[in-house]
Amino acid sequence: LQGFDPKNYVALHRWSVSDLGGFWSALWDFCGVPGDKGARAFVPDDTAWMTGARFFPDAQLNLAETMLQGADGDTVVIEADE
Repeated sequence: LQGFDPKNYVALHRWSVSDLGGFWSALWDFCGVPGDKGARAFVPDDTAWMTGARFFPDAQLNLAETMLQGADGDTVVIEADE
């Protein structure tokens, strides 16, 4: 969310509702989501439940990569069994 003052909620909100694709694409980048977000961040879709939109319909994520990411030496999985 480069270029936005985190204290200026009004400007951030205005951007988030006026440029849905740009906002969500920037948020993906800001959060460091691993994977390919695809060409489209936002697609209007009247059949989509609740939102009326599809977000990142072309995205490709690797669940294992996402769940196991972390700094070297960090615990990423804890297993317990009987």
